[in-house]
Amino acid sequence: MSLRPLLCFVVLCSVASGLWSSPARADVPWLRGLSRGEDLAIHVVTFGPGDDIAEWFGHAAIAVEDTRLKEARLYNYGEYAFDKTVALRYLRGHLIFHVGERPFVPTLDLYAAHRRDVRTRCRAGGRAWCRPLERSPSTAADR
Repeated sequence: MSLRPLLCFVVLCSVASGLWSSPARADVPWLRGLSRGEDLAIHVVTFGPGDDIAEWFGHAAIAVEDTRLKEARLYNYGEYAFDKTVALRYLRGHLIFHVGERPFVPTLDLYAAHRRDVRTRCRAGGRAWCRPLERSPSTAADR
C-alpha cells in the first residue's frame, strides 16, 4: 500500500487545522475562494539543525503555494514564545508550540542564511510530485 494518499491526507488536515486556528489568515487566496485546486502546491518543509540549543533538532513546516496567483505562505509548526522564562520552560518540558505564518521563499532564504539546511517535498494540484525548492547554506552564501 502506498503511503502517498495517507501523507496527503495528513498534510491537508494539518494545514487546515493551522489555517482555521487563527483569524490572521483571511487574506490568503485559498481561504477567500480565489484559488483553484489545480493551481495549489503543498510543500512539506524540513529545517536541519542549527547552532543554538533550540535549533539542535530541526523541525518541519507546511507551505501552501498558489502557482497561478504567485502567492505562497509557510505554516511553521516549530514556534514558541521566546521570553525571559523560555529557558526554565524548556528545561521543564513546558514549551507551548504554535503555528506561525510567514512568507514562503523569504523564510527559506532566512534559514539558509543562518546556515540551516532546508529541504522541501511538494505535491501540486493532483499532479505528480513537483520540483522541490531547495535552500542550503552554500546556495544562500552565493547570492
